Amino acid sequence: MKSVSALIAAVVFSATSMGVYALEIERVSHAPAQFIPTKGKFTNINFALSEKADVELKVFDDRDKLVRRIARKDLAAGEQTIPWSGQDEAGHTVPAEAYRYTLTANTTVEHDLSDLTGGETVRSKILWNSDKMQFEYSLDKPSRVLIRVGLENHGPLMATIRNWVPRQAGSHIERWDGKDASGELDLSKHPKLVVSMRAYTLSQNTILVGPEPNQVSFIRAMTWPSESRKVKKKPVKRMIAAQQQSAETRGDYLVNLNLPEGLKTDKHGVPIVTGHIPVMLDVDEKHRTIALNRRSETVFYIDGQFTFENEVGFLPMAWMLDTTHLNNGEHFLSVNLRGYEGNFGLATRKIIVQHPRTSKVP
Repeated sequence: MKSVSALIAAVVFSATSMGVYALEIERVSHAPAQFIPTKGKFTNINFALSEKADVELKVFDDRDKLVRRIARKDLAAGEQTIPWSGQDEAGHTVPAEAYRYTLTANTTVEHDLSDLTGGETVRSKILWNSDKMQFEYSLDKPSRVLIRVGLENHGPLMATIRNWVPRQAGSHIERWDGKDASGELDLSKHPKLVVSMRAYTLSQNTILVGPEPNQVSFIRAMTWPSESRKVKKKPVKRMIAAQQQSAETRGDYLVNLNLPEGLKTDKHGVPIVTGHIPVMLDVDEKHRTIALNRRSETVFYIDGQFTFENEVGFLPMAWMLDTTHLNNGEHFLSVNLRGYEGNFGLATRKIIVQHPRTSKVP
């Protein structure tokens, strides 16, 4: 059986005095699969030509935007190699991320595995080691990974540890300080802590550049002519499939959980509340558009227990917090903005409940 590359190689037929022939790009591979440009390393894109041709290598980021173009004239038939040093068109080292490449011969024959491979759901166990403050897991193939922590018994999502970051195949360790997304609560040894991991495989033409990043990042200013990779095949739309979402709108995000101005605070700046307190939920402009377009529902929790849900998500949103049933002392107010396509907005605020006729919080 032919390899995947051979089966999907683009072919163009031309007539010559000897008959009909086919120009092909075959046996495409790259090595190493991951490299660190700042250490003087590079990767080689290897391929074979069925005949002499001009070849162009293009490298795209996860948004399918061109970051590097390398042209080679009059390459002979047979095995060929084009190296890439991890630099963009402006000569700068690209951010640590995953990049896809295409090869084009004589402007007509293209080899591109971006839409034909990858995107498979990954099943992998993940362990939280509270003594070493790290997550431990392994991957069979290069993948994008999402790691979340929350509280059991239908409690809130508390933090997104890794937000669809690229990872090479093999064993992995991810460090975590144990704090929730807002930095309000130490969850490292919480008895009800729940860890979840989702992942999907990267396409076979993916190159991982730099050390493993803790977040997704892109080139901020592209000073060269803009070009986007042409999508060859669109998958059937699924409700929850991060691999079908654009790179800039994929994943979780922080929301703003605001209390009224002018509240008294303790010496650490924690607001002191009593009675009924209006709480305002909102997100930045970019994520507000995402949340509204994809639809979402809002769920509030107090001390990890479900308190209120609004199934019709709108932003900004006001909710009245009733503290009359809460004991005096420290409490945690959490919110999850649950997107119907799997994206979550989250935040936690620490409050101190102090009902009348009680001593002041020191």
